[in-house]
Amino acid sequence: MTASPRSGAPFTLEATRRLPPEELIPLLPGNPIDHAFALYDQERYPDRVRFHLLREGPRLVAYLLIWLGDPAVPEVHWSGAAVVSDLLADALPPRPFVLNAPPEVEPLVQRHRGPVRTYPLEVLVRPSHHPLPPPDPGVRVREVGPEEREALRALPAWTSNLPPESLVGPASPGGPRLVGAFLPGPRVAPVAVARTLVELPGLWVLGGIFTDPGHRGRGFGRAATQSLIASAQRVGADSALYVRADNAPARSLYSRLGFRRHHSLLWMDAGSGQTP
Repeated sequence: MTASPRSGAPFTLEATRRLPPEELIPLLPGNPIDHAFALYDQERYPDRVRFHLLREGPRLVAYLLIWLGDPAVPEVHWSGAAVVSDLLADALPPRPFVLNAPPEVEPLVQRHRGPVRTYPLEVLVRPSHHPLPPPDPGVRVREVGPEEREALRALPAWTSNLPPESLVGPASPGGPRLVGAFLPGPRVAPVAVARTLVELPGLWVLGGIFTDPGHRGRGFGRAATQSLIASAQRVGADSALYVRADNAPARSLYSRLGFRRHHSLLWMDAGSGQTP
């Protein structure tokens, strides 16, 4: 336990499986993606999430969300102020893991867990009230169901990026859902996909947006993404997503669809060999 230099109140660290939603909801405007994951995942996947909460007295100032969807490589979200955050850095899981965090905590992570590879990310948000361009009538888009899993598995370029087991859905109402863009004709497999990672009443987080390399530049990824944005709009939800800062084509696509930069994060690989 340490004391805050600002208030004199003690800093404490608590390990828990649940972060009270009433503490998170007021924080959503400051970091819409990470707090949305915390709200959504603890309700939908309670056996796959763990939290470490940093409090200044009774007030929540920062936390780690540890996602155990792949137990071999936990995914960690570091959310909140980086104040006396050695406490949080010491609570990170052992290597290997991946981490989304404010850029300023990188030295702490390296001091506590060793060297990391870093990739700058931008968090983009699209308000639901912004109009969408009309869909491309030449591209078929629809939800992809579990029966099409094997067709996705047959695409080697995808399986390393998007394991089919993590793509099919929705398993139940409320997401996650997967949509695909298809060529005309009888081909079963989509040539582009996009999915929801989080579906909350006011915010959907999109991800897994991928186009088969042989069909890029023809609007398939845009059509799949736009379909999910339209679904979010119908329920009054904003859309948000991560994009690598060095991925100029993706940033251009999302800009045309109405996304704007909200803030920056740093994606860190601590020995997993993964990339965002």
